[in-house]
Amino acid sequence: MTTMAGLKSHDSILSKLDTFKRKRKARLEVEELNKESRQAIEMAVSALTTDDPKQYQLEEGQERSFIEKSSQNSESVKNLVDKLLTWINNELSEHRILVRDIQEDLYDGQLLQKLVEKLAKIKLDHPELTLSEIGQLQRLRGVLQTVNEVLHVSETWASQRWTAERIHQKDLVAILRLLVVIARQFKPEMRFQAGIFLTVIIARKLNGKLEYRYEREYITEVTETLPG
Repeated sequence: MTTMAGLKSHDSILSKLDTFKRKRKARLEVEELNKESRQAIEMAVSALTTDDPKQYQLEEGQERSFIEKSSQNSESVKNLVDKLLTWINNELSEHRILVRDIQEDLYDGQLLQKLVEKLAKIKLDHPELTLSEIGQLQRLRGVLQTVNEVLHVSETWASQRWTAERIHQKDLVAILRLLVVIARQFKPEMRFQAGIFLTVIIARKLNGKLEYRYEREYITEVTETLPG
């Protein structure tokens, strides 16, 4: 014969089993979502690899950033790049120079120097051609120092947006930020869409595993002003 106490005990066991099953199901769902999130990030990073994947092998604690392809291919970014290329090529047309790629053609500082000389109507004392990395960085530093002086911005303000090292590494964020500020100074009638950004994926090696995080790097702000 089943007693009331026995029924209550049985119901209690069933209730605990149901609770356990619900918690286990919820935990599995969270784990599955985390797995899908990691896979999505890894796929995005994989799509950004170059011909030499060894470049992306990180040491413990080291970080490396990648631009997410979908943000680089967004209409707002592509329109910005096209507008800047058209402007630069118009300015440098008398030199019979055609800039085709924002990163590949400007990273060594040679064409950037010509652009600054043309716009500011000055002549910079840097060699026309230098193939060494040290020479290119020296020229870039000199050109950027002149740019900062012409724009009347502090080194601190500028270094938060661009540096010679970042431009030489073909950092698209730094290059676009620099060109936008130069364009606004010398061709104020040019209008840029507000809030253009690139999504950057930062990979970091921790305890032998790669961890990823997303950051938005804004090229143009909703309201952006230069310090006096």
